[in-house]
Amino acid sequence: MKLHTPLPDFPEDLIWLNAPDNVTSASPLNRPVLIHFWSVSCTLCKKDYPELNKLREDFHDQLSMIAVHMPRQDIDYDMDEIRSAIHQHGITQPCVIDRERVLTDIFENRYVPAYYLFDASGKLRHYQAGGRATGMLRRRIMRITD
Repeated sequence: MKLHTPLPDFPEDLIWLNAPDNVTSASPLNRPVLIHFWSVSCTLCKKDYPELNKLREDFHDQLSMIAVHMPRQDIDYDMDEIRSAIHQHGITQPCVIDRERVLTDIFENRYVPAYYLFDASGKLRHYQAGGRATGMLRRRIMRITD
């Protein structure tokens, strides 16, 4: 996905965890939104959770966050493992289970962890992939939430 691409619509038939019943999209509601791709089998994701959770807490009133669970291995299709990982790592933001990799394809995403930061108008302002990326991500969030 290229910079300044609009935030895509999420298909209606996705499985959502940690979300109110009426959440069916990633609409930023006139505020920036961070879409975070992760998977149960991702070691780098597990290392980034504490800092990602801190970002969520620090910007809770300025930024919406949505996690997207992208399967890579057999264990990533096990809903009990996914729920356990969500609980274990403190993922409290809405989480989409992308079993069929529909969002993965829409975002043209190939990596976990991967971070897509959209501004309040819904345009992609920052993308990065890989572990230990939250320092740069924090600076980008600060830039678009000021």
